[in-house]
Amino acid sequence: MAFTFAALQNAALDLSEVKKKITHFIRRKVEESQTDGVLVGLDGEVDSAVAAYLCVEALGTGG
Repeated sequence: MAFTFAALQNAALDLSEVKKKITHFIRRKVEESQTDGVLVGLDGEVDSAVAAYLCVEALGTGG
């Protein structure tokens, strides 16, 4: 099956599983980099807000 926008629209996503995989990826990459956390820049758009949310979910608030 070829990837098309219509196929993506019709795909059933388990959003809790997607969130789990993304937060696991963030956590693993931060651990691999041997840093204490991340710096997330916000520009007021939805994508940066989602990135910030996922980082907090993965790493906590650091406070």
